[in-house]
Amino acid sequence: MAETPATPNPPETLQDMKEELTAVPPEAIAPVEMVQKVKIVKHSELPYAPPARFQSGKVKDFINKLLKERLGSLPAYDFEAAPALCRELADLVKYEIRDMNLPRYKIVVQSVIGESKNQGFQFASKSLWDPQTDDYSFGSFLNEHVFGVVGAWALYLT
Repeated sequence: MAETPATPNPPETLQDMKEELTAVPPEAIAPVEMVQKVKIVKHSELPYAPPARFQSGKVKDFINKLLKERLGSLPAYDFEAAPALCRELADLVKYEIRDMNLPRYKIVVQSVIGESKNQGFQFASKSLWDPQTDDYSFGSFLNEHVFGVVGAWALYLT
């Protein structure tokens, strides 16, 4: 029959437990010359500021023009065609923003299309961002048959 190895006695008091946990062998402590030096970098030395800014006015004009072209010619709201049209609108806005050549920006676009039956609609968003570098733009369209809202956010990746 094999003998099981003896287990050390557990500490009996809190003081014994503290001494056991805080006991560090001298070879585990590194000499000062072995500790690597930490380099401190000032915030002003980092490549933080974007080379170009998101032009929210230009994007808003594009969104409004696009919504008027695509939704203004619809004879009525079609719930089967609305999902594809939402994706198309979002993609067109995203490609237009990408053509602005904004390096290190994350582009997020959301589009909503619905039937207009004299009811109200509210569109809200919340974001956590840096107001020095990040921006957004919204555009909307409304006629007697359909409404549409497109929002675009440009977030600078630091």
